[in-house]
Amino acid sequence: MTMRPHETDQPESDLQPRARTDSVGLWVFLAALAMLFAAGMLGYAVIRSRAIARGSVPSLSLPGGLWLSTALMLAASIALQYALFSIREGRQRRFMQLLYATAALASGFVISQVFCLSALLSSHRAMRLAGSGLYGLVFFLIVLHALHVLGGLAALGRNIHCGRMQRYSQTAHGPVRCTVIYWHFLDAVWLLMFAMLWGLR
Repeated sequence: MTMRPHETDQPESDLQPRARTDSVGLWVFLAALAMLFAAGMLGYAVIRSRAIARGSVPSLSLPGGLWLSTALMLAASIALQYALFSIREGRQRRFMQLLYATAALASGFVISQVFCLSALLSSHRAMRLAGSGLYGLVFFLIVLHALHVLGGLAALGRNIHCGRMQRYSQTAHGPVRCTVIYWHFLDAVWLLMFAMLWGLR
């Protein structure tokens, strides 16, 4: 169903410049985040690789729940992408259903991370006794990502609120598109981080 012009807070012509401004701001923000995550992962990779070369640190045991977290993260990203497709087609009901599905999957990701972080903390305490803080680095990277996922959930919550108020249409849905881009960014960061942690364990 396509919304009538009076159903939005502003005329769609007025929303276009704001949408472009939001997009530029988002890309600048993502560039800064990319550098932050890249620095953290590079630091871990260097420290871990040197430890492996010296043979001074045993293999890291990563929680199996990280595989579940990965599946939930991917599923949430896919559901949100299809939500964007739906609003572009004017399918409001399908759009809302997919937003709710994304929120549920993203919440599942955060919950699974809590259990994984608890396991990592226990391992970190044991490794500190052996003179290694590698688990602390793993913990930091995962917490850093999880905090940004919470930010994504906040943006998603706003999308849901505005969707319930029918403020989005086929041509006016900039905030949804920005949320999708942000979520795909977090998705890519998580996959790279998980692959690195698993490959250097």
